[in-house]
Amino acid sequence: MKFLDLLFSKNKRRWISFLNDIETPFDRYGLSKWRLIVDNFYIKHNIDFDKYSANAKWDNDTLSIYQDKNDIYKCSTSFRLHFAKSIERKLTNRQLGVNEWFYHAYPDVAKWFEDNYDKIEKHCNSLGYNYSFDDEKYNLHVFEYVINEYLKFNKNLECAL
Repeated sequence: MKFLDLLFSKNKRRWISFLNDIETPFDRYGLSKWRLIVDNFYIKHNIDFDKYSANAKWDNDTLSIYQDKNDIYKCSTSFRLHFAKSIERKLTNRQLGVNEWFYHAYPDVAKWFEDNYDKIEKHCNSLGYNYSFDDEKYNLHVFEYVINEYLKFNKNLECAL
């Protein structure tokens, strides 16, 4: 087995272990939101579990007096430059739901999305990708569209292996 294949399979196992450890509610169809996110985003795009964890840990510990200020250097570059200083997120609104997961795993795409929000929103609505007020699970297709558009202009994702 090649080294990269081994690394990717280890990363995938860590994501599956993450799913087993996290408590998540199930929707009316018996699906876990985290299962959808991990399967359709993190594993699909081979997001590095360690980079995601460092970004999430920094964000979750921001208000803690025990936060180690050197942990900022474990975060990905885009997250550190654009999102680590503030917990304010432009994309966090009622239509897109709670989406810290997107900022933690795709900070480069999140910044691009923020910069092009009006254009992307108009295009998504014209395609019928209207945001759901009732169930944020249905908003995942918007994030998938944004990632695909981002990859047309950029070769790879910052937090991908």
